[in-house]
Amino acid sequence: MEWREVADPPPHIPVPGLLSPGSQDRAAGQHENGVLVMYHWITDGKTISREIDLPLSWPQPQSITGNTVVIDLGTSVAPIEVEARVFRTVDARGLPETPSPAIWCRYLSSSSECIITRNSGEETWKITLALPGRGEFFISLRAMWGIPVSPDAPEEATASDVDAGWLLTVSNA
Repeated sequence: MEWREVADPPPHIPVPGLLSPGSQDRAAGQHENGVLVMYHWITDGKTISREIDLPLSWPQPQSITGNTVVIDLGTSVAPIEVEARVFRTVDARGLPETPSPAIWCRYLSSSSECIITRNSGEETWKITLALPGRGEFFISLRAMWGIPVSPDAPEEATASDVDAGWLLTVSNA
C-alpha cells in the first residue's frame, strides 16, 4: 500500500521557480518561473483542464553552477510525486528530439537523482534534481497532489489527483 498525505491540494496552481546558486530563499534568489504547459485542477468545485498547443515555448536558459538544480515548487502543500524529464535538445515545435526516462521524486522517498524537501522554518517545498553532466538542459516537471476521500464516502470511492506541468531551461556550461 502506498502512503498518501491526507491534505487538500493547493487552492491555486503553484508556480515553481528556479533558485539561484547557493540560494534557498525564493525571494532573495529566484531566477526564473516555470512556464505552465498543462493542468488538471479543481477550482471553485469545478474540474478545469488545459494543455498548451504546439509549439511549446521554453524559457530562456538560466545559468546555474554545478550539476544540480533547485526548484522551489511555490506551495506549502507537498506533492505526492513529481515526474521530471531532462532533455538536451528540442525541435522547432519545442518537443524533445530524444526521449528521456522519467525521474521520479516521491514524498517521503528520495533517490540520488531527485529529492523533495522542505527545511525547518521554510514555507515551500523544493525539488533538488541531478543533471546528467554539463551543458544546456530542457527540464519538464509534472507534479501531482492527492485529493483526500471524505470519511463519509462509499467504501469503493478512491482518491483522485490534481496535477500540473511546467518547463524550465538551465545551463551549467
